[in-house]
Amino acid sequence: MGNTLMNTKGAAEHLECTENWIHKLVYSQRIKAHIYDEHGVLIERASTDKRQGQGLYFYKADLDKYKKRKPGRPAGSKNKK
Repeated sequence: MGNTLMNTKGAAEHLECTENWIHKLVYSQRIKAHIYDEHGVLIERASTDKRQGQGLYFYKADLDKYKKRKPGRPAGSKNKK
């Protein structure tokens, strides 16, 4: 399969986070979101678009790029006092 397209729920599962966090990543322009225009063509979401998360789609390749650079929690940070 070429470049898989995912909705918000699928993107959240892929990145192991919540759908709300996906929306925050989109609004902060850390990941690219796509929408269907009125003609049914998939286009990149403009940063000025104020959708509330409905109808956002993501390419798996874009999510994988973010996943690679996402910093993990520092070792031992959970056990600090």
